[in-house]
Amino acid sequence: MSNSINYDPNSINRYENTTLREGITAAKSGGKSGGSWMYALALTLGNMADKMGKQIAKTAGEIDTQTDAKYIQSQKSEGGQSSSFGISALNARMQVETQLLSMFMGGVSNLLKTLGEGNKALGSRNG
Repeated sequence: MSNSINYDPNSINRYENTTLREGITAAKSGGKSGGSWMYALALTLGNMADKMGKQIAKTAGEIDTQTDAKYIQSQKSEGGQSSSFGISALNARMQVETQLLSMFMGGVSNLLKTLGEGNKALGSRNG
């Protein structure tokens, strides 16, 4: 099992375009918020956060697998010596992934709040 991250720079753009199209379709069809563009944006950003969460869960699963392998190996060895099986690298990767998700969600929250307050202010001026 490789600890390297295979990154396709175009995969994020493809994912964003797909989820944006899905969000716009849902908004136009009168989605949960009655068809607003903010709903489409929130849905798109939420789907991106879900993808990040799935990657964190995948990394956690890899840590579990490696931890189990390390435990089995230590039970077989007579001196109690075993390698780390890359667990430290996986833990570091998971910390980065969770921090990125946290920063992303903070930005999403701030963005949606700011847009909502701006729309409210515009509505009160025009209404």
